[in-house]
Amino acid sequence: MTVRIFQAEKGIGMDEEEVRIFLVNDGRIIQIGTVDEKGDPNIHPAWYYFDPETFKLYFLTGRDSRKKKNLRKTDRIYFNVDTQTWPNKGVRGKGRAQTLDDRGRKLLFGERILKRYVKLNHPIAQEVLDSIKNGSEVVIAIIPSYFSTWDYAKRPEWNEAMLSSGLAEHP
Repeated sequence: MTVRIFQAEKGIGMDEEEVRIFLVNDGRIIQIGTVDEKGDPNIHPAWYYFDPETFKLYFLTGRDSRKKKNLRKTDRIYFNVDTQTWPNKGVRGKGRAQTLDDRGRKLLFGERILKRYVKLNHPIAQEVLDSIKNGSEVVIAIIPSYFSTWDYAKRPEWNEAMLSSGLAEHP
């Protein structure tokens, strides 16, 4: 799959491999942007899994959640994954959302999402997997059309200024 990757600001963006590493590692959440029936934007946090081979992102939501209701009207979706500490870095983009229909794929990606945040033998994981099996929880794939990236660690002069001003802590 070819996904266009842009740098939010020249010189501080991430390349394809850096995007892969960033989206695969640790337990950040994804912010999902959808549009409601009035045309207003809605932002929704979610647990996610990033497939580094296909560059698709997957997230869980309730069958009757606001996210899912909005995506029934339009499959357009915006997303953002970023750090909350200096030096900030992140990936945002837009694409199409597609609900997985195949039970096996839903469970496979449901497990992959859950493994990022909890152990699969944890009661929360078992409850969510049961909800996927009975259809009350759905797995949605994001098929991105582009990524916009930034990594302020690539600006050493900014890092020094942030650290010397006390606005950021030394690593």
